[in-house]
Amino acid sequence: MKAIIYARFSPRPKESAERTETIESQIKRCEEYCSYRDYDVVTNYEDREKSGGDRNRAGLNDALEHVKRIGKGAVLVVYSLSRLSRAARDSHNILGELKAKGVQLASSADMFDSTTTIGRLVFGILSTTNEYVREEGNRVTSERMQDASANGRRMTRPDRLKYGWMINPNDPKRTMLCKAECWNIDFMFGLLGCGYTPTEIRQELKDRNITNRGKKWYAASIKRILDRGPEQTQTGEKQ
Repeated sequence: MKAIIYARFSPRPKESAERTETIESQIKRCEEYCSYRDYDVVTNYEDREKSGGDRNRAGLNDALEHVKRIGKGAVLVVYSLSRLSRAARDSHNILGELKAKGVQLASSADMFDSTTTIGRLVFGILSTTNEYVREEGNRVTSERMQDASANGRRMTRPDRLKYGWMINPNDPKRTMLCKAECWNIDFMFGLLGCGYTPTEIRQELKDRNITNRGKKWYAASIKRILDRGPEQTQTGEKQ
């Protein structure tokens, strides 16, 4: 299957941008996903400093035109569905356009693939909840981190940091989101959305050599992370 990769980086405050996947890292993740699925990457397109609420993006339009020109047997790959669009209606319209041409849609971070029934179910759920969860999560995270900084608080002991967080290298008294661990958490929730159990997720992590800070994963540890929920995990609830 021939693959076209699309990546988008939206404008945001510096402190938030540092926790966001860059164009380069998105493309790398998509390439890894394509290699895993044996997709043949043709080329990639990108939009820099573009909001997901704007449907008319040059890079996106070019990517859609290219993949639809290939037609049946092609797939549009994005890092996450939020990179494709922040609006549920636009996401569904894009999927409809692709399906009309026999083109599939896949997301590496969300573990979504429109070629499967469960994948189409996951798409419906993510496209309608993604905007709220992501934007609300970013807002709460920013407020809590700013509040902690303003009051000079150490947010937690280094040896008790929840997975997804790390000590700020520029200020050891404060913590910050760990981009790599947050990606792993997104991967876990993607598998959960596809019906995987904690035990099956543990095996997937093991197969991909993804460790728990150098140690092996246990199903119970994964379940604790999933029980925190995507909002608490990303916003640092009770952190």
